[in-house]
Amino acid sequence: MREGVDVVCDECVGDVFVQQRIRNECDMGRCSCCEQLRHCMPIEALADQVADILDRYYGTGPVIRTVDARDLGRYVYAGSPLAVTVAEMLGIDSESAVTAAIVGLLTVCTDYDLKRGGEARFDADLLYMRRNLRPTEIEEKWQEFKSGVMHRSRFFNDHGKAFLDWLFEGIHHLKDEHGREVVQLFEIEDGLELYRGRYCPPSSDPKKILLSPETELGAPPKEIARAGRMSPVGVPAFYGAFDRETCIAELRPSVGGMVLTGEFQLLRDARLLDFGVLENVFDAQPMSCFDPDYQKKMERRQFLRTLHSKISSPVTPDQEQEYLYTQVIAEYLATQVEPTVDGVMFASVQRQDGINIALFSRLVDSIPYQERTPDDPIIGNGPFPSGVLYIPGTLQAHRIGCVTFDVEPLVIDGDKVIRDWRYEQDPYGEWDY
Repeated sequence: MREGVDVVCDECVGDVFVQQRIRNECDMGRCSCCEQLRHCMPIEALADQVADILDRYYGTGPVIRTVDARDLGRYVYAGSPLAVTVAEMLGIDSESAVTAAIVGLLTVCTDYDLKRGGEARFDADLLYMRRNLRPTEIEEKWQEFKSGVMHRSRFFNDHGKAFLDWLFEGIHHLKDEHGREVVQLFEIEDGLELYRGRYCPPSSDPKKILLSPETELGAPPKEIARAGRMSPVGVPAFYGAFDRETCIAELRPSVGGMVLTGEFQLLRDARLLDFGVLENVFDAQPMSCFDPDYQKKMERRQFLRTLHSKISSPVTPDQEQEYLYTQVIAEYLATQVEPTVDGVMFASVQRQDGINIALFSRLVDSIPYQERTPDDPIIGNGPFPSGVLYIPGTLQAHRIGCVTFDVEPLVIDGDKVIRDWRYEQDPYGEWDY
């Protein structure tokens, strides 16, 4: 390699978007690094592009407090040195000549500039890290979507459908860093264990449930189906959990009452969307700041991290209109996605590590003979039974003796709460309107 770096070719940087830009926009030349004749970009031009990315998407790391072995607090800066940041951005070695040349250009300040009060654009001694982009535009579209389905047109809402098309684009092909799919196919042979329960207040008579748990614990018939998180009035759905403890906690029973729970199994294969996987799926996909769509993609990633909490947040009896937008999401997944989704999985807010499941009506409702599709099994000429079956002998009764709460103390200075718990629960809570 020649002394100094004047130009860099597309093969001497690792970022695919920078490579493509060099091939499309730059002339042929002899690379200062590999000395091959290729499309090359002047190092000053590449440094300017790196500086633009740093200005737009990076900042100096914040001071954070740590605790050492002796429980003495100390303060450190978060982030990476400028050379490491530039190298990671371009996909090259932090000790390469290209990195050194760019850092030199970013941190240089002539004596003339210094005498006039100027300063270098960046400081090699500071630590840098990517800023968290708040998805302001997406949050506004989310609020518009909620308002549209709650106060205007729930059905045939073109704006709402366009938003959901964009939000769930490619949903069947997404995986997290552990290889788990967002939409998972559960087959009958998997033996999926599902639990559903009924709360019996002290004044109630549980005899009807005891005599017929297969019907009393199952999804209600459409004639008496009430509105739920994923289903409107008159549309049956199966709301359950993957363990009895979560099932009981989600009912929020009163002390002194009783809960009856039973185990169910699938009679048909089911595709389930796991919001827990969706929340983290984009962490497995490195994103380039040089991508022209970087900001939109990053904002979508940030928004999807919060969607899980939006879906699983509890709704009080006086806020049942909040179910409307989750009902529309369920209807969209069940009818507009190909192949259709049969249900969703989401975290329990009543029990740590508990997972809830909601199976849509297509899976749990009986299907009249004349409405069957070629994919439905043929069982006589009568209606096809529900796709969820109660397992005989699994009924259990649980007396509610006490209810415990996880309590976290807040720091108080006079009459001021220093840490606002509302923003901790929803990082974009200040945008709700």
